[in-house]
Amino acid sequence: MRIPFLMLLSLFIGLKTSIAQTKISATALQEDLNIVKEITLGLSPKLTESDRLQIQIVLDQKKKELESDSLTTLAFFNFLIDIDINSKFDEHAQWNLTEKFLMPILEKGNLFPLPIKIIGSKMVVNDTTVDLPYGAIIHSINGEPIDTLMKSVDRDYQETFAQRQMEFQFSIMYLIRKGSAESYIMKYSLPTEPSHILEKSIKGIDFDTYQKTFSDTVFPLNKEGLSNFVYTRHFEEERIFYLKLNSFNWYENSPKKVSIFPKSIYKKFNQHFASLFEEMAELAVEHLIIDLRFNQGGNVKIPGLLYSYLAQEAFNESLLLKIQNFDIPHVEHLNKIEGQENITSKDVGQFIKKMRKEFRKKNDSTALWTLSENEVTQPKKSSFDGNVYLLVGGRSLSASSYFTALFKAHERGMIVGEQMGGSYRSLTAGKMLTYQLPNTKIELAAPIMVVDFADELYQKIDEEKITPDLIFSDDETYQYFLEKKDLEMERVFQLIKEPN
Repeated sequence: MRIPFLMLLSLFIGLKTSIAQTKISATALQEDLNIVKEITLGLSPKLTESDRLQIQIVLDQKKKELESDSLTTLAFFNFLIDIDINSKFDEHAQWNLTEKFLMPILEKGNLFPLPIKIIGSKMVVNDTTVDLPYGAIIHSINGEPIDTLMKSVDRDYQETFAQRQMEFQFSIMYLIRKGSAESYIMKYSLPTEPSHILEKSIKGIDFDTYQKTFSDTVFPLNKEGLSNFVYTRHFEEERIFYLKLNSFNWYENSPKKVSIFPKSIYKKFNQHFASLFEEMAELAVEHLIIDLRFNQGGNVKIPGLLYSYLAQEAFNESLLLKIQNFDIPHVEHLNKIEGQENITSKDVGQFIKKMRKEFRKKNDSTALWTLSENEVTQPKKSSFDGNVYLLVGGRSLSASSYFTALFKAHERGMIVGEQMGGSYRSLTAGKMLTYQLPNTKIELAAPIMVVDFADELYQKIDEEKITPDLIFSDDETYQYFLEKKDLEMERVFQLIKEPN
């Protein structure tokens, strides 16, 4: 359905809720599927009439398939995942199994015991303390080849976003899609002898062991740099400044109830950027590395702000938000707005009222909110004029895709890494609405807006997801992985030291 499925996992180990895997009637399942259809048709902001017709045909057919079936929640969850429609929800949308439902399954199941890293078509071991050697290449699990296994877990497994998500939660995905296994028989090869196939059976692990094991993987390196949404480091000898932005949202003391694009977030980022770039000037920095490899987005106004501290000339910005209409479907099944739980009908009413206030202009049947339109932005007085290197990857989504598009369109520096996980073209955004289906209790989180940017971005960049200027072969990536080195950082330092 092109909606990623992400299970809501908490580290509250003490949760011991008991829940039976009882079967749900066909009538109840059909009701839930019909609600999914109406939410998709009512919210997805990029659907054409052809898209709508296709969705209705496919989901109506799927509804017929349920006429004589009763399924457990888990079986219905997998049923939903396997539906192939173009909902045009991007990576912002997601299916969730709630913690209350999932935790008992995790606590009773035997989880796949090895943290993994995906490099091209390879699945390799990403830990030095488990029962297979670090960097070992896994060829099959319980008789199923890795490529077919990854495809069965996520049909988009060849895309960078899907691969990075799979790394993060492969054991959980395997349990949901394949079920629990007492042991996992693996065919694998060692890094030194990739053509020599070995076999080993490893027992599944419980959830407590899973948490301990998977909290100490080798990659990602520099976990300190992921502990906050911003991390900096100065390399004095090389005159390099490293700026790692893990989000374009400001989380410090952030209240639960905030406006859609709060001015306070913009102000805080502006103050922070001003301080950072003044510091760079004082340090006589010549090279700036901006790392967005773990940045999954945030406030869509911040990328332009950040770029104004790099720009060498004025640039245009357009930020046009669109929403289908104000008739939010199935408000009775909403249980979260932008993550805020325990919402009431009053909260929903206030939310819709605010939408009506902000989206004043009309274009056909679409309501518009113009944040900026062909707005000329001048470089900041403290704008950095040195060399800039931008690191991106499969976890770079949403607002980070927009920043990368600005950076690329104005040829500000070199982009390094792997193809981005998200597209900058008409990305969906805005308030996230989370529904809970009434019978199966499965959650569907969906965005309600789409953001369009300046026409010149689309004219200058014709690819859907931006590919870096400098990318690496799978073999090179694997070699640096074995050496436990950050390939992108190593190569950027090499470029700075040996520019020719």
